Amino acid sequence: FRYQGSCLLDAIDSLQLPSRDVSKPLILPICDVIKSQSTGQLAAFGKLETGAIRNGSKVLVLPCEEVATVKTIERDSSSCSIARAGDNVAVILQGIDGSRIIPGGILCHPGFPVPVANYLELKIRVLDIAIPILIGYQVEFHIHHVKEAARVTKIVALLDKTGKPSKTAPRFLKSKQNAVVQVTLDQAVCVEEFSKCRALGRAFLRSSGSTIAVGIVTKIMRQDQH
Repeated sequence: FRYQGSCLLDAIDSLQLPSRDVSKPLILPICDVIKSQSTGQLAAFGKLETGAIRNGSKVLVLPCEEVATVKTIERDSSSCSIARAGDNVAVILQGIDGSRIIPGGILCHPGFPVPVANYLELKIRVLDIAIPILIGYQVEFHIHHVKEAARVTKIVALLDKTGKPSKTAPRFLKSKQNAVVQVTLDQAVCVEEFSKCRALGRAFLRSSGSTIAVGIVTKIMRQDQH
């Protein structure tokens, strides 16, 4: 057998760069907050998911809901005046107490705040589990850089292979089932529906050190809807 395709380098050169959502409002999930080596100030580290950020611009810091000003941006350990979607950056802010900036928080455009919620509807895929998931089941809810205690408060429906929901809600969920569920988090987190921002809408549920389900956020709910 003799390979007739293109060589590896040609295949790499032909790859298309992923599209970046630069035209959308800023969303920067904060993965860590550490002291900058160059300035000695606390910096928020993260990857820009959408939009752009520049020195001097105003940003809304969530979940504390305070507005701050971008003082310095570092990309690849070098200062820059602007960063765009897809860039990994360290952002130093002024006009805000550093203790208000936390991992799992968000920097976003003040006019387009990311929701902060603790009542969510999810579409999930149950993995291999030994104990069925019942209403009231306690889980660890993980989404982007956040981990929060939560419980399953409603099993809305099973989903068949085409994604069609069942007419009646099941009493419990077992391995390899697809379902729509509602969860209540102990504390509100920064979150977005998957259809609007994939990075803030992917979630997974864990229990006793194991991942029991993976899924996406389909609806952010008010307490009276839950």
